[in-house]
Amino acid sequence: MIPRGDLRISYRKKAMTKYLFIALGILSSAIAQMLLKKASALSFRDGLYYFYFCSAGVSYVVSFVLYTLILKYFPITKISPVMTLGTMTVVIILGVLIFHEIISIKQMIGIALGAVAIILIAS
Repeated sequence: MIPRGDLRISYRKKAMTKYLFIALGILSSAIAQMLLKKASALSFRDGLYYFYFCSAGVSYVVSFVLYTLILKYFPITKISPVMTLGTMTVVIILGVLIFHEIISIKQMIGIALGAVAIILIAS
């Protein structure tokens, strides 16, 4: 028989694992998009192009595997919008930080609305 305290720890670990999968899924999808952006700036003849391109493919595979695991724990009607909006938000932030892209006020409002949407959908 498992002591009651151990069940609570096990439940917390499982809950944290689910949310870790979501964060890693969003991050791996966003990284794949950043790698494709880097590849797009290079020539097909450049060996680095294939490195970025293949790395993006690996990152997408990781993202899809994590998404499959996430679907075990959450309804698709909740997790799909959360993953999409989360990835979109991370991509925009990384685009500004890494590629020095400029975002408009309209995009900032969209990010804020996306964050509100994630909160509403997930609750």
